[in-house]
Parts: sequence; structure tokens; C-alpha cells
Amino acid sequence: MRRRATPWLITTTAIALMSCGLKEDEGVLLCSETCDKLYLESECDIQSPGRTVSELLDTCNTNCLQAWETPCSSEDCLSGYDPYTDMSSGVSVELQNQPQAELWMDCVRELECADLTGGYCAPIW
Repeated sequence: MRRRATPWLITTTAIALMSCGLKEDEGVLLCSETCDKLYLESECDIQSPGRTVSELLDTCNTNCLQAWETPCSSEDCLSGYDPYTDMSSGVSVELQNQPQAELWMDCVRELECADLTGGYCAPIW
């Protein structure tokens, strides 16, 4: 005797599949909005000598998404990372995991453009 799938099973499976896709799409959207704020002329228009806006956006989105797609389950996911600290001294900072990427995006979203060019919310490529 063949059993039919219950509506509960179908609904649960559909929600699980959609939420996986939404999490990925959410990262793409959040990274894109954050990078746009940093580099688009209509936003903060941060420039880097010798690099085009397209290159800056590509680098930003690639690094952001790479971190976004790297989960962290340890208690020290931030590993001392604090984007609200002035990093104008030239210390190199890399986003390593999703908690760091989320904190970085929050920082960029919250601060004014002048603060972003002044060493806050690192990394800024």
C-alpha cells in the first residue's frame, strides 16, 4: 500500500527549502546594499586610487559574501573584531565569518559617510 504525503510534510519541506534560499538571497542583498553605500557616487562615494567603482564593488561583495557564507559556532566568532574601533592606522582587517559580516554591515548602515572614510567600519577596500 502506497502512502500519500501529508499536507504537513509538504508544507514543512517547502518552508525548509525556501528558508535556505532566502538566507542566501538575504546575504547577497545585504552585502550589495552595504557595498553600494560605501562606493556608489550617489552614496558615500569612497574611492581607492587606481581602482574603479566596479572593482571596489566586486571586491566588497566578494569578501562580504564569502564571510556571510562562513558560519561560526564558537563562542569567540568575533575574535576581537570591532568595526566601531578606529582603524585608520592602516591595520589590515578581513571579514572571516557571518557574525563578523553582520556586525560590519550594521556598522556601515549606522554610521555617516564621514565616519566611514575616517577609519571606522573596517574593512573598506
